Amino acid sequence: MLLVSMTLSSMNVALPSVQRDLRLAEESLQWVVTSYSLPFGGLLLLGGRAGDLLGRRRVLLAGVAVFTAASLATALAAGPAALFAARAVQGVGAALAAPSALALITDRYAEGSMRSRALGVYAGAASAGAAVGLVAGGALTELSWRATALLNLPLGLLVCLLAPRLVAETARHRSRLDLTGAVTGTLGLGALAFALSEAARGGWTAASTWVPAAGAVVLLTGFVIRERLARAPLLPLRLFGDRSRAGAYATTLLVTAYQGVSFLFMAQYVQRVLGYSPLQAGLIYLPATLANTFLPLVWARLMGRLGGRALVALGTTSSAIGLAGLAHVGTSTEYLTGLLPFMVFTAAGAGLTFLPLTLVAVHGVESRDVGISSGVLNTLQSIGAALGIAALVSVAAAVTTGELGGAPAAGDELADALVAGYRTAFWICCGLAVLALLVALPTIGPVGRRPRGAGAPAGPSAADDTAPAPGPGTGPPAGARRERASGGEQEGPHPS
Repeated sequence: MLLVSMTLSSMNVALPSVQRDLRLAEESLQWVVTSYSLPFGGLLLLGGRAGDLLGRRRVLLAGVAVFTAASLATALAAGPAALFAARAVQGVGAALAAPSALALITDRYAEGSMRSRALGVYAGAASAGAAVGLVAGGALTELSWRATALLNLPLGLLVCLLAPRLVAETARHRSRLDLTGAVTGTLGLGALAFALSEAARGGWTAASTWVPAAGAVVLLTGFVIRERLARAPLLPLRLFGDRSRAGAYATTLLVTAYQGVSFLFMAQYVQRVLGYSPLQAGLIYLPATLANTFLPLVWARLMGRLGGRALVALGTTSSAIGLAGLAHVGTSTEYLTGLLPFMVFTAAGAGLTFLPLTLVAVHGVESRDVGISSGVLNTLQSIGAALGIAALVSVAAAVTTGELGGAPAAGDELADALVAGYRTAFWICCGLAVLALLVALPTIGPVGRRPRGAGAPAGPSAADDTAPAPGPGTGPPAGARRERASGGEQEGPHPS
């Protein structure tokens, strides 16, 4: 998770440098991001199901190996075509690794305090990766954007060397891969990701937007029909039958939409309006992201007292307050008084929602479906961010163009027009945070909350608090093993 989140933030900071070095046209710059996001968003479901069928450690290692090799190819890219191809392979590796990483954690720890703590560390790694990517990416971009791609190599190699010794393989579930569902789902999600990226660049009425969008609707409709009829579906629709889980999925879509947009527009605002350098643009997020690296461990302990619904409500409310404050930015806003407090509110809200939404999404999921459930969550996060960016980039651009009256501008006039667009985007993000709150309250149950007066949870969850860690190449302790009837054959004991 540290590897993937670090890559996303560092490349965003490096985009202007990439454009200058490779002489990319303005309309081609978005492909630096899109060439990665298309395979990543399209293959997440397949990557999650592959972990269920083939073994999650095996798929994790394959994904990280592909990702690391593609990072080296990205750093060595001699031209735009080579860069786009390397980024696409990176997306494939990330789509294999991300669902398996979350599924391994969920599979190793039974529901209870230890799973909450483990996912708190997982959420902290995501924030730490964002912080490292922003700061290191901003600093290295001053030398060369290629150095930011090389950041992935030592961490990727470390994972490939240590995971076989420290992570036990999970049981493989014998089942046929739903190839029809895999093709229609992958193509449908890929078409949707492409349409959203084109909407951010060319608008919603452009043929390059609505044609793939229509294709995505047809393909995803066919995918849903196929999954209802298939004996061994790629995406079991029973995952959506639980109200809390369905509510967590819907809330995740909204939360990632406003989170991704708020980061993008803040990075643009401080550079284009306030005149910050790439390094300074990364450093302004450092206090908020570093705090959010450790706060998830606190949120994990609060899960037992308050439950998932209360934490999501607190998180979305905190984000709404922060985004409402950012909606008042001007052309000379002071960082310490006008930006930092509201950025902290927004970041703290993100940390509050990430952990409970993840716990609710995997709560009660059968062993055979843990990987695909993680893939669904990752897919919704990817689509939510892409949808939010596509919609609000268009809105902000329209507001800015309207302020300028279609005439070219520079200096204070351009800064005023840009600020008007950013303010509109932040207000819409605030509205999305309120909408996420309204969706979460009636749907998400108090998952993770222990009854008042209860001690540590009984059963496997309590045992996990004192269970010794597995040694190199071993599974979990024998006392922690249990057989699960999951409707499919399993090879070997299943780590709980």
